[in-house]
Amino acid sequence: MQSQILVVDDEKEITMLLTAALRMYKLEVVRFDNPVTALERITKEPYGLIVTDIVMPQMSGLDLVTKVRETDLNRGTPILVLSAKVLDDAERRQIFDHKCQYVKKPFVPREIIDIIRKTLVNEKKTTSVS
Repeated sequence: MQSQILVVDDEKEITMLLTAALRMYKLEVVRFDNPVTALERITKEPYGLIVTDIVMPQMSGLDLVTKVRETDLNRGTPILVLSAKVLDDAERRQIFDHKCQYVKKPFVPREIIDIIRKTLVNEKKTTSVS
């Protein structure tokens, strides 16, 4: 079974855009506009990739990433972090330490799809080797 991609962003337009673009490539997507609700799902279900915004109400995307890395099911899941925010040194360090990829908003949908597809291919190669 193909891995699901979890998309978390409080901007519904972004989640809808990413979902539509990913589904064009026959990728299965689950989307949330609330990181707290997403985290509940993340603790119960494995994902092939997690895409999250940084600036969101209730919980920042970086806090979500930290909590994901503490879960059993998704500790090693690749994470792509999106943001229009200018990152400070601590945020850049956190993204690096948690082995996330970073994409600045606004982004070109085709470019982010390419990043996601390459990440999934690399993850599949890594998983089949281990």
